[in-house]
Amino acid sequence: MLISDIDISVTLYNLPMTFIYLIEVKYIYIQIEKPNHFKDMLHKIHYNIEETGFNLFQKIPEKYMPACIINWMDKYTSKRLTELKQQITHSKWQTMELEKAVENIHNRQ
Repeated sequence: MLISDIDISVTLYNLPMTFIYLIEVKYIYIQIEKPNHFKDMLHKIHYNIEETGFNLFQKIPEKYMPACIINWMDKYTSKRLTELKQQITHSKWQTMELEKAVENIHNRQ
């Protein structure tokens, strides 16, 4: 569901026999979602499986692990680290946008 807040300001220029209206419109989109408990549960299960796997791999000495598993773990951790960095960047951007929206709302009041 999207909520839009519209701020309209009209400027009137009086020219001979002509009226020109300039309208400034600002849109603020805020996305509100209902919590998806099933999706949250799946994320928790994935996180727990990932944590358990990493804990097991940390306890096994490297000399007993095949090289293919070590290479796979290296690639997986690099990929996962990149995903988490992107997620952090997206969350920071979203937080900044919401703070700007709140500031604009407070400035109008």
